[in-house]
Parts: sequence; structure tokens; C-alpha cells
Amino acid sequence: MAQRLALGALIAALAVVPNTRLSGTIDSFRSLALFVIAVAGAWVVTTRPNTLRTLRSLPLLPLTLAFVWILLAAPFGVGGTRGLLVAAGLLGTVFLGAEVEAQYGFAGFERLLGPTLLLVLSNATLIELSVDNPERWEAWTEEPNALAILAAFGLVAGARAAADRVLPLLPLLVVSPMVLYQTEAIIPFVAGALGSLLIVGPRVRRGLASLAIAGGLGVLGAVVASGLLGRPVMGEDTWETTRTLTGRTGLWDFIITGVAERPLTGFGPESSGIAVDGFMTWFPRHAHNGVIQMAVNGGWIPAALSVIALLCFLVLRRRHPNAVRDGYLMCFALISITEHVVREPTIPLLILAVGVASVTRERSRKRLVAGPLRSPSCEGEGLFRTPAGPSSPSLAAPSSRS
Repeated sequence: MAQRLALGALIAALAVVPNTRLSGTIDSFRSLALFVIAVAGAWVVTTRPNTLRTLRSLPLLPLTLAFVWILLAAPFGVGGTRGLLVAAGLLGTVFLGAEVEAQYGFAGFERLLGPTLLLVLSNATLIELSVDNPERWEAWTEEPNALAILAAFGLVAGARAAADRVLPLLPLLVVSPMVLYQTEAIIPFVAGALGSLLIVGPRVRRGLASLAIAGGLGVLGAVVASGLLGRPVMGEDTWETTRTLTGRTGLWDFIITGVAERPLTGFGPESSGIAVDGFMTWFPRHAHNGVIQMAVNGGWIPAALSVIALLCFLVLRRRHPNAVRDGYLMCFALISITEHVVREPTIPLLILAVGVASVTRERSRKRLVAGPLRSPSCEGEGLFRTPAGPSSPSLAAPSSRS
């Protein structure tokens, strides 16, 4: 129980602490949380040989190297001491993700992720309803998109709960769409919907699931195509907004130009405000793209390594198919097109680390989905160890009856 509480506390911290708009003495708590994550990750990688082997294998290796590079480049960035701390927290989150997967597998991790998302999103909903906010919902987060990212994963967790008939988590199917609607986040909604289809698809007809996924991708493509081809039909403002993904394409061009002047180090973590300084079309807080944000954090090398990690995952996942894991990672990949997912330690980064690490584990994924919240190969070890289960029936003592 203590180990599960530790993992739950880690997930909750990644959901709330890095995204809060805090200042003064309370902001020091955020720094402390980042420090604890960094130290815990360092402890895991120096004392857990199994986890270290996972970090050195594909597809987790290029992702690990990307964040190692960001940490090494942080002193040359403009984020200062806080930037170095965020870089250590990012790398520590990847280390902890590998350890969590080694102990629980993705199924066990997801069993604690769902209740955490329900708690966070329900709290956000109560906060917004209590103040009757006419604007886009953001609750305690720094912006509506940060809340929408959590709601997208909440939608995926709700689909998993419905597929497995986990009744206490079914409210996720109510609060998550409500939050996504109130944050006016189109891409996170599409990402959550497609991730959910990957989970519930095998429970219905495979052909129907494929058709639904193709239809969802078609809708996403139609949104982009309408921006490129729909000028005669749309008004000028609507056409321009859709074509540029609400101004994101101009932001990407602006940031890429800036990173080109610092190709090996980028601007460093905790420097997004400087990276977008001078962009006058609107006032973003980050790059609004996962790969470009990696370039902001550490230059083109970690950006390239993150793409390599994604490609390796797509190739190697066939050896260990897992609909639940793939649903979450599809949600992550689609969200990363337009939002920040690797700027600081957050739940999406932990989901990515655990999901990518799971591909490298030689175990039966079907047994893990149906089995208890533990890893039989790692009983009694590690930061999140669990008690050993009962002996195998084949090794049980013979009955005294003849």
C-alpha cells in the first residue's frame, strides 16, 4: 500500500504542481517537487540495474538521450538555475517512468492514473462552476490548454473504465468532455476520442473500430484542408484562423528561426518566454508543438532523438501489442502536434516514458492487463516494490489427501 501511495503522489504532483500559477514562497514548493523528482530519478538509475537496462534499450534509449542532452545543455541556456532544475526534473521523470513500468507494467500504472485524473478534473470542474466563469476554463492551471491536455487523457481513461466496467471511473466520461468543451480545445478532443477508440475498438468489431479511427483522422484532415482550400466558403478571419491552426504555424516559424541561431543548445528549459519574445501576433507561453519544444529546450539534437524514439516505438510495438497503452500514446502524439507536452515534468511525459518503456519489456501484455498491480519479475525490489504474491499452483505443496 505504501508503494502505491508513493506512485499516486508522484502522479498527482505531476498533474498539479508544475502547471500551477504560483508565486513567492509557494513557488518554492514547485522547486522542491522538481528537486525530489530529479533525486528520485537519479536514485533509480544508479541502484536499479533492470531499469538501467531498459533505459539503454530501444525505443527508450533515444528518448533518454534526448533529455540527457537537454540537461547537459541547460547551463548554456537562458533559463538559469530554474532551467537546470527543470531539465533534471524532465530526465528524472523519464527514469521514474522506466522504474514504474518495471514494477507494475502499463496496466498497473494506468489503474492509478485513472483515479488521479478523475480527482483532478472533478476538482477543476467544481472550481469553474463555483465562480461561473464565462471565459475558457483553466481552473488552477496556467492556461486552458494545460487543463484540456489532462481532460484528453481523462477521456481515454474513461473509455478504459467503460470497456472494463470499472463503475467508479465512469464519471470521467462526463467531466472530461465537459472540460474539453469549456476549454474549446479541438485537437485534445480529437486526440482523446481517437485514443479511446483504440481501447474500445477490440471490444467491438475490428472493422468498425478501423472505420471510426479513419473517420476521425479524416475529420482532422478536413479541418486542415478547409483552412487551405476553404477561403471562398469561409469568411476571411475564419479561413486564416483555421489555415494557421489559430496562429500556431506563424509561431513555429518564429521559434525555428530563433533556434537556428542556437542549434546545439536551444534556449534551454524554462526559457519559452524568451524563445517567443518578439512574436507580436498573440502572446503564447510555449512552442505549442512537442518536437519544436524539444528544440527550444535543447536544440535540434534532442528534437531529432525524440522523433527517432517515436519511429522506433511504432516499429517495435508490434512485438508487444497493447491497446490501452497505444490508446494513451496516440492521444499523446496527437496532442503534441499543437500543445506543450515536454516543456516541464507533467503527467503526459510520465505516460510517454511508461508507455515507451513497456515496449522493451519481455512479458505477456494480456496477462498484465488481467493480472494484479505488480510485476512478478520484480517483486520485492525498487522504489515502488510490491509484496510477493502466492506461490504458483504448479509449485504448491502436495495435498495430504491420497
